Amino acid sequence: MKIVLLFRNVFVLLICLLLCGQISFAQTQCMDPTVSVQYDNSSSADDCCWFVNITNSGVSNQITAVGLDNFLDCEIGTLTPNGGWTIPSQNNLGATILPNTPFLQPGTYLQQFKICLANRTAIPQFFDVVFLETDSVGDYTEFCRREIPIDCDVSQNPPCLTTACFNPFYQGNTSYNFDASCSTGNGTLSYAWDFGDGNTSTVMNPSHTYTSNQPVYNVCLITTNIMADGAMCMDSICNLVDSPTMPPMPDTCSQSCTGSVLELVVNGDFSLGDANFNSSLSSNCICQAASYCITTDATLKCANTLWCPIMEPGSAGGNYMVIDGALGSVWSQTVNVVSGQTYTYSFDYFPNISGATNLPLLSLNADGNVLMTNIMGNDKAWTSYCIDWTATTSGPILLDIQQVGGAGFNDFGIDNISFSTCCELEVSLPDTMTVCENELVQLNPTVSGAIGPVTYSWSPSTGLSNPAIANPTTTATMLTTYTVTATDSLGCMVTASVTVNPVFCPCDNLIVNGDFESGDTGFTSDLPTNCTCQAGSYCVTTNARLKCSNSLWQGILAPTGTGNYLVVDG
Repeated sequence: MKIVLLFRNVFVLLICLLLCGQISFAQTQCMDPTVSVQYDNSSSADDCCWFVNITNSGVSNQITAVGLDNFLDCEIGTLTPNGGWTIPSQNNLGATILPNTPFLQPGTYLQQFKICLANRTAIPQFFDVVFLETDSVGDYTEFCRREIPIDCDVSQNPPCLTTACFNPFYQGNTSYNFDASCSTGNGTLSYAWDFGDGNTSTVMNPSHTYTSNQPVYNVCLITTNIMADGAMCMDSICNLVDSPTMPPMPDTCSQSCTGSVLELVVNGDFSLGDANFNSSLSSNCICQAASYCITTDATLKCANTLWCPIMEPGSAGGNYMVIDGALGSVWSQTVNVVSGQTYTYSFDYFPNISGATNLPLLSLNADGNVLMTNIMGNDKAWTSYCIDWTATTSGPILLDIQQVGGAGFNDFGIDNISFSTCCELEVSLPDTMTVCENELVQLNPTVSGAIGPVTYSWSPSTGLSNPAIANPTTTATMLTTYTVTATDSLGCMVTASVTVNPVFCPCDNLIVNGDFESGDTGFTSDLPTNCTCQAGSYCVTTNARLKCSNSLWQGILAPTGTGNYLVVDG
């Protein structure tokens, strides 16, 4: 029987221990708990198997996990827990092991797990046992670590082993990202993809855009493992994936308006980068809990093997918010609302970037009100969420997306945040007003659908009596196009333009708008204006029958054949 005693060793650089979540590195040696290993005589000598024994005298009673990493001249072959312990994540260079209680009581815990080593290339081999606690935001924090030296003989021509595995990640209306990082092999792996439409790839994590319209595609992956001694083995796997063009991504959260849509959120699609919003999380593009990164690909924030190359919904290249989460406000922005107006609040959510088992839960809040909560999302897929909300007061309110639940990984993405309402504001002007030179002209737009008071701004302002009123006047001296911008209390903004065309008139006509081309303006009448069949009224129009269309009224036009005139039911 072999017994290996532990010795102290301070490492300058600690690599990432866990395959999920994040760790704060303490760079401390274990004084307590202590750990030792005991050779397993019952196993084959070629397997190099060891029992890992743990003793805790009570220095820390909050240890929640044990990890293995820093493998030197060896790898994990097999890892077996007992006593009810579990292994939520493992690869050939690291593992996370959870005890059957949230802490270790004082005592010696014999044979809590057994490790068999593979790919041994030198004597001795080494690996680290790391003890972890859980911090206030649910992330693992290193308590201490010990290095384990092993003196098993160097492996002689180990058998060639490989397993093909992949996950498809839907990216929008036309494409998938395929992730083969779950494939394993004890040598050098290569990949051969068949996407089911005649296209292929040889990279580990390819993206593919489908142009045909089949209901499903049979996607196959072959992994080839080449050993150092030249031995080669292969494995294959095929999965059916739905056509990314049948059906399209859900679009149930779009605003339905007869007029235009007013968007109040600035940079909700993050196309402007890290701007115009607030977050309780820190901004950085590294693997760190309670932080976010505005980027095009999740792996640009964290490039470990569990993070998938997720892109924004429906496209391949735009920004979105990648979040390594923690409870609290993820995103917030202040907007102005009008009492009684209904707004649609929506966003896109990808809840699982790094293979979480407990998905983050989000809530959607406006003006301190929780509109939606415990939003879980659909695993490994972008999903749109929306809800209508009616403002009860006018003025600024805070929009907020919060993380309200979830543990472990907490890695997710959000995009296309929108807070919108319908604009019915319209403004119109005639295309052209032909008037006499030096004639006084009144600009008179027609405005409809406004919410609350309307403000006006005319351009150019030179020569106008007042560029900030609805109907300013100007003296027509040259051909000029005037543009008015109308804005209502919602913030809806529309524009219209008219060209004033002064022409030479053979005589000075002191009558303003005597040809009625400026409409119902510039004169008075004892009769009311009314464009219906009614005695004692008038209508400025282009055809008498537009005032009264009964069989006695004739379709009389202006003397020139076009333009307005005064039709009187006298």
